[in-house]
Amino acid sequence: MDDLDLKSTTGRIISLAPAPGGRLFIFFTPGCTFCEEILAEAAVITSATGADTVVFLEDTHGDPDPYPGPAPVVISPDVFRLYDVVETPHAIALGADGQILGRTTLSARGQLGSLAASLPG
Repeated sequence: MDDLDLKSTTGRIISLAPAPGGRLFIFFTPGCTFCEEILAEAAVITSATGADTVVFLEDTHGDPDPYPGPAPVVISPDVFRLYDVVETPHAIALGADGQILGRTTLSARGQLGSLAASLPG
């Protein structure tokens, strides 16, 4: 993806460039109640680790801001394709250099924490 800056649902510009503390990219489908639970877990992890967390959706299904909260929400099917995400909820941990440190399709609480443990810190 040539353009590393995307606009969130609130208008904030989000860079996909590597971050010193690592990044968590979380991929959701709107209306998923389990995804909402994961967001609460992500907020705690982000506070504890300083990791930059971004939520990606392919579409909002009509809701302009389906997941209001501390993590910005970006609508981008291109990012799904870039990281080869075919099912949600899915999470990817990226190191400070942008390399993928781990990835998982989330199916239980705690998985996001285990993935975040691989971030530099």
